[in-house]
Amino acid sequence: MLEAPGARLVGHPNVDVWNHAWGAWWFLESASRGVFPLYTRLLGAPEGGYLWYIDPLGAAFSMPLVAAFGVVVAWNVLVYAYVVLASVGGRSLALALGASAASSWFAALAVAISPYLLSEVHNGISEAVGVGWSVLSLAALARATREGAPIREWAWVGLWGGLTAVGTVYYAIGLGLAALPIVLLALARRARASAPGVFLGATVAAAIAVPAFLLVRTTIVDPSQALIGRPDAPLSNPLILAILRHNAVDPRSFFLPGDFQSVDLTPRGEWFLHTSYVGYVALALALWSRRWIWLIAALLPLVFSLGPFLFYDGDWVKSGAKMVGLPYRVLYVVLPTSALGHPQRTGFPGLAVIYAMAAVGLARAPGWLTGAAGVGMAVEFLRFSPAQWPIARTEAFDDAAAAYIRERVASDPARAGIVLDLPGDVFGSGMATSRYLMLQTTHGQPLPYTPDVRVSGCKLGNPAAGVLLRRDSSGASQVTEAALALGGVRFIVTHGDLADTSIEERILEPVLGEPARFGKVAVFAVDPADFELPAR
Repeated sequence: MLEAPGARLVGHPNVDVWNHAWGAWWFLESASRGVFPLYTRLLGAPEGGYLWYIDPLGAAFSMPLVAAFGVVVAWNVLVYAYVVLASVGGRSLALALGASAASSWFAALAVAISPYLLSEVHNGISEAVGVGWSVLSLAALARATREGAPIREWAWVGLWGGLTAVGTVYYAIGLGLAALPIVLLALARRARASAPGVFLGATVAAAIAVPAFLLVRTTIVDPSQALIGRPDAPLSNPLILAILRHNAVDPRSFFLPGDFQSVDLTPRGEWFLHTSYVGYVALALALWSRRWIWLIAALLPLVFSLGPFLFYDGDWVKSGAKMVGLPYRVLYVVLPTSALGHPQRTGFPGLAVIYAMAAVGLARAPGWLTGAAGVGMAVEFLRFSPAQWPIARTEAFDDAAAAYIRERVASDPARAGIVLDLPGDVFGSGMATSRYLMLQTTHGQPLPYTPDVRVSGCKLGNPAAGVLLRRDSSGASQVTEAALALGGVRFIVTHGDLADTSIEERILEPVLGEPARFGKVAVFAVDPADFELPAR
């Protein structure tokens, strides 16, 4: 149950925060029924489908917190825990590279308040905030490749690397790219000592990651059963190009301060923030460290993070009629296009290396500069970078309408069934309708939407509901209580706080009667008592 009214989540309300906070509740719901969270009828109702929740590590961590304190507290704790983990990883990496105890705190702070990470907190995308596993793996790698390091250090490389891959494939790619020159150099210098260690690390990582990949494959092998569409098509496919344009990365994203975004999504009503801003204080100190092999390790994931084609000033750069290709394209040879739509994320391990190198450079500077550099970096990141500060938070959230539905179902189990939230889309508000998933954590009833809660993701094959979703006032005669009941709809909720729902209410009131009202939210009950419904 949400801590409402007044409960708030870290993250912008019109991006991904709602459906990512939902995941831990789904894990807990599945565990309470003794099933593995891989298939659900709670979304995409009435059929349901397969779903690989995008942040299984975060959901597993948050699940007991949901049971004890509720979804809102669990989400906020998870976000802050991920930031702390990233900060610990940053300091660990800096110490492994040779930073002093004092200067290593520069890396800890830089990673924690990096513009990239703050932007993903703003976006409410928990798996993108979970960068710490990759940074810890790099720290273990730095220790493992020291002269005389015990082979068990490679097991830590594999452990953190495997968790990185389970968390998100993008950071795993970035980690692999950053590790490549370090591993090759270690093999070249100490072939006999390093080869068994590399094998051990790879074995441990595979033992963790491969089962997860097999489970992911289970959820997408039958597209008709998958709740999230993953189009697998050539790079030339218009849909794939549209996805790539949406997530394109302008090289200036590394260096331009202010509010620069490679792709400004606000005209489309989307409030996502994406930046790879490095920071001039950190970059200068990193170059001063003169750790050139680690500089190469940083540059590889950053170059790949530019995506498959060069993007500049709002459009693809072309040579003749062809778009200029970049190294990220080679990944499409071995991985499906559906797994590579967010190239910018592959760059964070490179940013973490730069911040750790900066701490090493700072250790070589006069002692008085340590505090000044930390303050300068913090001011640059929090005041002059493209990230938002203070961190975005949702508006106060009230689940009174969802609690009303829960109570009605508890008093009469025959009322259990699909909750149809309207509107199905809110133009200019991004993914604001994803809050319907959060309301589900209170009422517990199935939703006809897929995780990206929009009209296009509604699975409800009910003509009457289709009229409402299309906001077609001329189709009022098609909306009957029988059609809704036979389609499995038991409650229709109109969210006047998101959009003008007067059309929907004008259609529904003659059919379903006066709704229960909770401020601007109205709940219409579909009474199944008068109809002979198919067994569920």
